[in-house]
Amino acid sequence: MDRTGTYRQDNVTIFDTRFEKRLRFPRRREVGLFFDAFNILSANAAQNQDNPTGRRTVTLPTGEVVDFQRFMRPTTLIGPRVFKVGLKLAF
Repeated sequence: MDRTGTYRQDNVTIFDTRFEKRLRFPRRREVGLFFDAFNILSANAAQNQDNPTGRRTVTLPTGEVVDFQRFMRPTTLIGPRVFKVGLKLAF
């Protein structure tokens, strides 16, 4: 048994931003142009990790058998850098 805090996950730094320009028209109509950027710093840390000890065996579609350690193995990774451009209409 190890003390609590001996093993910990990576620090995760994610930087997301949005730029938006709204144009207002008569009769409460509005157009919004926006640009979103997600994970700008391209963080590649694990969000979750396996905590059971032991090994796991998996058979790949090619028939190859792979044996690997489970402890501290990433189970979920942060998504890649993503950019989104859009238009919003309000009427």
